[in-house]
Amino acid sequence: MNYIEFLNPGREELNDFLVELLATLIRKGPVPEPLRVGLDDRALESSVPEELAALTQSDPERLKAYPFEPDAFAEFVEQTAVGDMSGKPSELLKRLQKAARRAMTSDVRLIDSKIVDAIGSEGF
Repeated sequence: MNYIEFLNPGREELNDFLVELLATLIRKGPVPEPLRVGLDDRALESSVPEELAALTQSDPERLKAYPFEPDAFAEFVEQTAVGDMSGKPSELLKRLQKAARRAMTSDVRLIDSKIVDAIGSEGF
């Protein structure tokens, strides 16, 4: 069963889910322990690429929030927590995809509060 069920998730659960998801999808250190089983050796590389370290200024909080700015990450979690569809991981992933797409089409490397506000006003 590859499903995660959120039962009225709070901000902390959403935050933890996103941190773990992003730490698995983006090479920014060791992959979270529970997810290592399903990955091959190349995906388990724990070093942070130089370009990512430079982009996040080697700040652990900025690296944890990447591809978001730290304040934008907190705002994204907050918006997701109060949304009508907050209990659905698929909706959270759609919002994440919208934010990433908007950053890419705006030719910016980080998702900032302006992008988060823009996708928040679109709704789910």
